[in-house]
Amino acid sequence: QSVRIFGAKLAELQREKGTHTSSFEAPVSSSEYSSPSPVRFSAVGASSFEFESGEASRVSSLQAELESALASKRKADEENRQLLEQALQASSHAEELVASGQQQRDMLQARLEEECMHFRQQHAAHLQAAED
Repeated sequence: QSVRIFGAKLAELQREKGTHTSSFEAPVSSSEYSSPSPVRFSAVGASSFEFESGEASRVSSLQAELESALASKRKADEENRQLLEQALQASSHAEELVASGQQQRDMLQARLEEECMHFRQQHAAHLQAAED
């Protein structure tokens, strides 16, 4: 959101000045302004514009906001990456549990079928013995 606000403020300054340049030029010491002097500023992906040095502090503030927003975004991206990694590990563990459960189910099913077959054989043998 801060990045969008920064972009909107830059666009506003561009509309106010209407001048397009392609570089960043600032006096040696940005805190020493004896007279208004033009400063050029260029943002990645945005058109450049000229403005008076009195507005330099505003641009500096906007740059600080942008840097802060980008730092926050990088931190959030890293947190999201870690969460995705944890989710992937949890998913992998869940798949292992499902596979293990399926294997146990198959083993129990085979054992049940063997026991049923054995019971049927015993039952048939008892019936045969009773008939004899």
